[in-house]
Amino acid sequence: MADVDVVTVSSKGQIVLPKRARDAMGIEEGSRLLVVQDKEVITIKKMNTNIARDMSGYVLSEKSLAKVWSSKEEDEAWKDL
Repeated sequence: MADVDVVTVSSKGQIVLPKRARDAMGIEEGSRLLVVQDKEVITIKKMNTNIARDMSGYVLSEKSLAKVWSSKEEDEAWKDL
């Protein structure tokens, strides 16, 4: 059975992920999360180092992809492909 928690959105649009969920997923300060909005559903997924695997099944705009792919190292790694 899935764990269910209710969180409140702050005036800045922030939420706090429940400690139980953070611990279970290994989410700590500096962890990167992928946020996908599809109609009335928001999915939050912990990102791994393999961005392509994390994003498989999602269609992303260039603007949203730029938020997670923004380093010179990543550009360099993919430039010859």
